[in-house]
Amino acid sequence: MKVQIEEINPVKKRITVELPPETVKKTLDKIYADINKEVKISGFRKGKAPRHLLERHYSAEAQNDAIRNLIKDSLNEAVKEVGSTLILDPSVEDISPFKADESFSYKAILELWPQFELPEYKGIELQKPAVSVTEEEIDEQLEALRKHWGAMEIIEDDDRTVTEGDIVTVDYTAYHNDEPIEGAADKDYFIEVGKGYFHEEIERQLIGMKKGETKDIEVSYPEDAVNDHLAGKTVRYNTTIKTIQRRVLPELNDEFAQKVNQAYKTLEDLRNRLRTQLEIDKRNAVERSLREQLMSSLVSKVDFPVPEGLVERKLESMLNNIASHLSERGVDMQKAGLSEEKLKAKMRDDAIAQVKTELILEKIATQENIEVEESEIRNYVNSMNTRGMDQHTLYNAILQHVIPSMKAQKTVDFLMKNANIQEVA
Repeated sequence: MKVQIEEINPVKKRITVELPPETVKKTLDKIYADINKEVKISGFRKGKAPRHLLERHYSAEAQNDAIRNLIKDSLNEAVKEVGSTLILDPSVEDISPFKADESFSYKAILELWPQFELPEYKGIELQKPAVSVTEEEIDEQLEALRKHWGAMEIIEDDDRTVTEGDIVTVDYTAYHNDEPIEGAADKDYFIEVGKGYFHEEIERQLIGMKKGETKDIEVSYPEDAVNDHLAGKTVRYNTTIKTIQRRVLPELNDEFAQKVNQAYKTLEDLRNRLRTQLEIDKRNAVERSLREQLMSSLVSKVDFPVPEGLVERKLESMLNNIASHLSERGVDMQKAGLSEEKLKAKMRDDAIAQVKTELILEKIATQENIEVEESEIRNYVNSMNTRGMDQHTLYNAILQHVIPSMKAQKTVDFLMKNANIQEVA
C-alpha cells in the first residue's frame, strides 16, 4: 500500500491511497468465493459453480463489494501514517475505476484536531453587575400586562385612517415586473403598525390608509436578502386594508390585579410580584452574562484554524433549529424562498465562534480530568420520557449530544468557580 499525504491547511489533509494489483485480486477472489457459497447456479452444486459463470451473473455486485472492502480494510492503516488525531470520520473521494488485474486507488479528506496552547483559564476577570429593579421597569411590565389583557375593538368609522399602534388585517400580493412572487401573498394578515414585525417601510405606508382602501407599496431588497424570491428586487405589494382595530387597555387598579391572578388582592400585590420576578430574571441574565464574558475572554486569547466539517455540522444544526421554529408556525423554508446558503453565510461567524468554544472547553476538560459520571447519565436518562424510543437511536443521541453537552457544562462550572468576579454598579 502506498500513501501520499497532502496538507490543505493545518487541520485538513488529503491522502491518496494506492493498493497493488495482488491486493485487489485477493480481495475479489474472496468475494467470489463467498458468493459461490451462497448462490445456486443451475447445473452446479452450491459452491461448485465456475468463476466465469459467477462473473457473468454477479460482476457488478462483486466489484462494489470489492471497492467497499478495499477502502474499509486500508483506510485506518493509511490514516495512521498521517500521525494526527481525526476529529471527524474521513470523507472518501476520487475512487479509481475498478479493474481486477490493476492497482486500485482513492483519496480521502481528513479533518484533524487543531493544535493550540490553552490560555490561562483560571482567574479570568469577570464583571458582575449589581441587580436592582426600578419603578420605571415595573411600570413597563404593567403596561405590557395591560396590552396582554386589553380588548381588541374594531373601528367602524369608515373615515378613520390607520395610525401607529393600530392592528390591521390586510390582504396582500407581492409582484416583481407584474408577475406574482411565489410564497409572497396572504389574506387577513395581522400587522401591528409601527412595530416593524412585518416590514418597516410597508407599515409606514399603511399609516393614513382607510378601511377598504388598496395601495401599491414598493420595497427594494438588498442582494444578500435571505429570501431568494425577494433578493435584489424592487417588489410591489398590492395591499388592501380589511379591518382597523385598536387595543382598549384596562384601568390599572385592584380589580385589574385580581383579573391577572386571584392571588393578588391589590395593585400593590401585583407590583411586588413583578418586582420579585424582575429580580429573578435579572439575576439569571447576570449569570448568563458572566458565562458569556467567560467564553468570550477564552476565545479572544487563543487563535487556531477550525475544522470546516465541524463548522458545517454546526451550521446544519442552526438551520434545522430555524426550520423547526418556522414549521411550528406553519412556514416551509423552501416555499417561503429562504436561502439556506445565505442564512449560512449570515450565521457563519457565530458557528465558528461556537465550534472554537467547544474545542477549547474539550481541551480544558481533558487537562482537568473533567468527565461525565455514569450516574449523571443515568439520572439524565431517567428524567426523560424514553418509552418507545429505539435504544440504538437513544444511545447515539446520548453519545453525540448529551455527554458532550454535560461535559461542557461541567467545564464551564469549573471555570466559573475559578474566575475572579468583580461586582460593578
